[in-house]
Amino acid sequence: MTRLEDVQPGRPDASIGAAQVAYLEAAVAAARRGEVRALVTAPIHKAACREAGFDFPGHTEFLATRLGATRVVMMLAGPRLRVVPATIHVALAQVPSLLASDPGLISETICITAEALFRQFGIE
Repeated sequence: MTRLEDVQPGRPDASIGAAQVAYLEAAVAAARRGEVRALVTAPIHKAACREAGFDFPGHTEFLATRLGATRVVMMLAGPRLRVVPATIHVALAQVPSLLASDPGLISETICITAEALFRQFGIE
């Protein structure tokens, strides 16, 4: 495991990626044991994670796979604004074809978001 004193800011490598993946795995394990009720994530260095063998486009898909979720959305939440993209970790050029190929994608995203806003944020 990478030690903090060995980290060179601005120079991520496979060891940094491995550490990020290890922290994600530990968070999933804590969630499965019921030790935490929620996970809050921060950006990861995707290239460093891939160097370490991480085979997901982002940690949203990683968490969905590890926790057995069939459909997830990613919310970017701030004090006054919450944003949920209909697609996750795809190139902008792919968005129109994804939306066209899955007519339920937008409505499903809206329903998941509405439920989360009510249940997790207390917003009616």
